[in-house]
Amino acid sequence: MSKRNNNKPKDRQRGEREKLREMNLKEKIDYIWSYFNLHIIGILIVLAVLIGFVYARYINPPPSTLFSITWYTEYPRNAEVATLRDAFIELFIDEADNSTILGVSLFYMETDPELMSANATHLMAMVAVGDIDIFILDERALNDMINNRFIRPIEIFIQEIEHTDPEAYEIIKDRIVFASFTGNNDEPKEMAAINIQDNPLFAALGLPNERLYFAVSVSAENWHYIAKTLVALFEEDTMPTLHPDRITPDVGDYGHRIITGEQAREILEANSHVIMLDVRSQEEFDAGNIEGSMHINYSELEENLHLLPDKDTIIIVYCRAGRRSAIAYEILVNAGYTNVYDMQMITNWVE
Repeated sequence: MSKRNNNKPKDRQRGEREKLREMNLKEKIDYIWSYFNLHIIGILIVLAVLIGFVYARYINPPPSTLFSITWYTEYPRNAEVATLRDAFIELFIDEADNSTILGVSLFYMETDPELMSANATHLMAMVAVGDIDIFILDERALNDMINNRFIRPIEIFIQEIEHTDPEAYEIIKDRIVFASFTGNNDEPKEMAAINIQDNPLFAALGLPNERLYFAVSVSAENWHYIAKTLVALFEEDTMPTLHPDRITPDVGDYGHRIITGEQAREILEANSHVIMLDVRSQEEFDAGNIEGSMHINYSELEENLHLLPDKDTIIIVYCRAGRRSAIAYEILVNAGYTNVYDMQMITNWVE
């Protein structure tokens, strides 16, 4: 009895083989698929996953971010941020290396409370996940960063510069900005940022470089590249050789598009016809403006360019905090106006 039972599987296998021999190719495929379809699908899925992993990991890996700079301020334009990114890529990344990217992002300071809150939340998230290594910011933004604990004391960074590049350290040692990170005025203040006003790199690229600071994110660990960035800002021999169409051109006699109130006054005194263009809201304009100013809300400027004279006229734009005037400046330049200046804030005006 036991012998007969043991022979049944063998007899069944023999019968299956005989059936297969009698089938044509299509019948064989259908037969095998009916029995082993789940096994075949599972094997194909595993093979696809393995091939995808090998391709993404070893054959064509996605670009990795070298480090990230965030320009957090009121006035720069996207084109200026792109110019800065191109410069750092040329300085730091081999042209043949397609596997590495350098992030430079723009972060506007907002005056609207809701937008300010949204910006702060976004910024905190970026810092928390390590998406920012370096901040380039103006004085107001620097105060925000310190108050919100987004930047870290930079003693280690300064030590790195002093150790690796004594000449660069000599340049920056007197530019260090101190702040209290404890909130207790009795506690000694720590190194918080570096004043990078008038740095040669920004000057060479035609970027606004007044009242700017360099600070390190609380989550930054790329000390080598952070140090290299600061050296690039101040060492003349690190200036990149950019193609002309990648350099933001100077505007007028005052170089950068950003001018002070004193410079605006000088322009007015030296020229018979200058338009002071207030791009704030009607309510803000009615509450107080620079005498003789023309008013067009920045959001309505593009459709009201016909109100302005010929495109060679000198135009000085201003608003309350600098962001709207920067947008107005860009609209005018893109429309072909050749003598546009941005005074930023109405409070910069000098009587």
